[in-house]
Amino acid sequence: HDALPIFLNEDSLSVFATTLEDGSAIYLANNTTIELPEHFSGDKREIKLSGDAYFQVARDEKKPFVIETERIQVKVLGTSFNVRCAKDIAPSLSVNTGLVEVTLKKTGEKVRVKAGESLLVASNVLKIVKTEDLSLFDAYTTNIRFKDERLENVVKILNRNSQDANLEISPDIADRKITATFDNSSPEVVQELISLALNLKSEKRGERYYLHQ
Repeated sequence: HDALPIFLNEDSLSVFATTLEDGSAIYLANNTTIELPEHFSGDKREIKLSGDAYFQVARDEKKPFVIETERIQVKVLGTSFNVRCAKDIAPSLSVNTGLVEVTLKKTGEKVRVKAGESLLVASNVLKIVKTEDLSLFDAYTTNIRFKDERLENVVKILNRNSQDANLEISPDIADRKITATFDNSSPEVVQELISLALNLKSEKRGERYYLHQ
């Protein structure tokens, strides 16, 4: 069996972001824990979640992404959504893009939730409602913290959540590790912070910043 790495965010001021081997990104709110295998094997990508997290799942029709929580199971091929399953509140889920399938473990009830919809668990019943506040997804990506994350993954996440994908790195520095927090700063500030942290050089190429040794 693969080892089970555990990621925990105890910082209430920022969201902890990490990238999985399949290219999926997970953003953990404070007091949130995920457990996942060292490598995804078999016919599914399965993790365990406790708390509040936002997922951007890489699409793989042959190997669905499965999130196990205490009361519900979430199954998805590729989409973005958040899940809230802290012990002191009823579980809920909101879908930003794509489609997910949710199973209530106690009764076996299954529903599919699409973009723009939220799911609530009340009295052991799954209820789908319209997502009223779409800005809730932005809360996960405006103040992101990384810990010993590969620079290539950091840049992918920052570009993915920016209106303009403005950062590029040379291949030889992709594996450099960085620990940093980015609070929705401009690309100019972000590239400067990365350059200072890793002693890199930066040059502007059109609208993009290129980082290198």
